[in-house]
Amino acid sequence: MALTLVHAGLSPYGIKVKLILLEKGIPYYLEKALPWNLEDHPRRQVPVLRDGKDVVVDSRIISEYLEDKYPKPSLWPTEPLERARARTVMDVVDTHLEAINWGLGELYTFQRAGGPSTPLHKSMVAASKDQTARFFTWLSTQLSDDPASPYFGGAVFSITDCAVVSQVIRSVGLGNVPAAGSRLAKWWSLVQRRPSVKKVLEEELQEMSASRAGAGGAIKALNDGAFKREYRDHRLEWMIRTGGISIVAEGLSKGNIRFVPDDVFEKGGKL
Repeated sequence: MALTLVHAGLSPYGIKVKLILLEKGIPYYLEKALPWNLEDHPRRQVPVLRDGKDVVVDSRIISEYLEDKYPKPSLWPTEPLERARARTVMDVVDTHLEAINWGLGELYTFQRAGGPSTPLHKSMVAASKDQTARFFTWLSTQLSDDPASPYFGGAVFSITDCAVVSQVIRSVGLGNVPAAGSRLAKWWSLVQRRPSVKKVLEEELQEMSASRAGAGGAIKALNDGAFKREYRDHRLEWMIRTGGISIVAEGLSKGNIRFVPDDVFEKGGKL
């Protein structure tokens, strides 16, 4: 029975899992869903992996589940220290770099700062470019010049590489590209040749284009209360330290931002 990946367009965490499934050659069905409608995730988040009647949630847990259940080809380095380093990089991109890209979506797509002409929008975008460049510099230090070990997993294109790809796709789509000649730029050029990355990159660029085209409707839906954007911990941190505390206050006032639903653990259910 094929697995089902529940995914929302442009979710980097879903992109990460798609890449892992493709790299391992695991057949799967793709089901698109709105995160706040997901009853089988305790935080109402994508991705969700359905394996028959069983459900696995959270992209990192899903990644480890797939590695355990389908160990070949392995997407982890063999040495414990290399694995620890790879997990550290994944933690950074899954939290801090993701928060920047998500925050830019708040500014560009949902115009939370009032649109491109406002001082707040301009200052937050400028800060995000500097922040992204700093993370890209750090990511370059985590790569080797050794042609035999070109990935974040060393010689292995790893789960961490899948995580970094998922965020760099978003960064590049938002106009933040790795510095020319940097190790990260060389890595980005290399990984784009992989069939899995080519496929996902094509799909996500189409999603980005559709997102831009539907930006007006998205803003109206948000203002009408049709959905709420999730301000999970690292995203909230980014918004406040980058100058957007007024955005948080306005979102709370309007009721169009959300945290973990209060009733989420009252309903029970099998995980």
